[in-house]
Amino acid sequence: MKAEWIFQQGCAFSDCAQALEIENRMKDDVFFATHTHAAIALSAFASELFIKCLLEKYNEPYGKTHALDKLWEKYRKVDERSADRIEQCIEQYFENKTQRVFDRMISESSNAFAEWRYSYEGKELKINRNFIIAFRNVLKDECCLKIYGLNWVQYIKQNE
Repeated sequence: MKAEWIFQQGCAFSDCAQALEIENRMKDDVFFATHTHAAIALSAFASELFIKCLLEKYNEPYGKTHALDKLWEKYRKVDERSADRIEQCIEQYFENKTQRVFDRMISESSNAFAEWRYSYEGKELKINRNFIIAFRNVLKDECCLKIYGLNWVQYIKQNE
């Protein structure tokens, strides 16, 4: 099943991003900004793969784009209920009572995979790291539900 393979690839990139995030928190003596850049790029790519996995479940073509906002628009059209639930999770995470943050943050993060991979080129980059991490994790959970009928925690426990 292609969706399952895409999901597994997304999980691999997600795990690598998470390992870099943990490594940076554990280092007291040296902080490598490049590890943060790599973690952001990997989180963005994992998010891309998870959205493509969800689109694949609906046999919806997604092309070769990395643009998270474009992929998200496609997914929103095929499963509005699921998209609403994911967006609501993000909104609750940020607890911003005055304005919605999801639309702005996905727009700001849309090209993160390409931009943060090439951060050495010196372009000024801006992203909310908490958003891309939360988005990656919520998408992973949704993919797990769609493919296996289990959330991520249940899936991990079942496969221990």
